[in-house]
Amino acid sequence: VRQNMSDLQNTYNSELLKTPNLKGKIRIRWAINSNGKVISCRVVSSTMNNPVFEKIICKKVSRWKYTRINQPGDVTSIIYPFVFIFFIC
Repeated sequence: VRQNMSDLQNTYNSELLKTPNLKGKIRIRWAINSNGKVISCRVVSSTMNNPVFEKIICKKVSRWKYTRINQPGDVTSIIYPFVFIFFIC
């Protein structure tokens, strides 16, 4: 997840140009098969109130690749909260 956070942050920053007050948390559930491929992804809950942004984030998660495991047919399910907050340093 961490190695892909910069891509999600860039997507959020781009969306902020269109929706300046965009902030909140998206909980996403995705499943990974034994080949390391994401086979399903969906938004479990969100406080973003922006279905388009939520869909974009889920689509990006769907493209992530994971290390192959030695358990043929095994599927791993993950639920992860992504928090997006704009702040000025």
